[in-house]
Amino acid sequence: MRYNFLIFTSLALLGGMLTCARAQQLPVRMALPAGNSAEAVQYLCARGKIIVAAYDNTDPDLPQCFVQLDPAKSACRKMTLTMAASGARYADDKFVWWTKGNEGFLSKSRPGYGGRVLIRDCVEKEDPISE
Repeated sequence: MRYNFLIFTSLALLGGMLTCARAQQLPVRMALPAGNSAEAVQYLCARGKIIVAAYDNTDPDLPQCFVQLDPAKSACRKMTLTMAASGARYADDKFVWWTKGNEGFLSKSRPGYGGRVLIRDCVEKEDPISE
């Protein structure tokens, strides 16, 4: 019985390490609008999730963020900067991407500020992203 527990624990740890290793090696491909020069930032999140966000501040009246929720696909969601008490809040009709410093999380969009957190504990990856 104890032997089975040790094997299970070892496999669970190995699976977690492989997920993290895979997360850090994924290439970044984002389908940004033509002529857009937004800078992409990769976030490593809880449970091995990855979010890539490209921040575009070329128009000071309309800062926006292109958020890639699935790194295996190049599609991304265009979100605009909205009012936030602290940090930055980018939203579209379905999701809200919240950031403060080098951390962030993704929640469901809802009228007002509330919404269920979908992806949490995202921390900006320090290495530059290579395409």
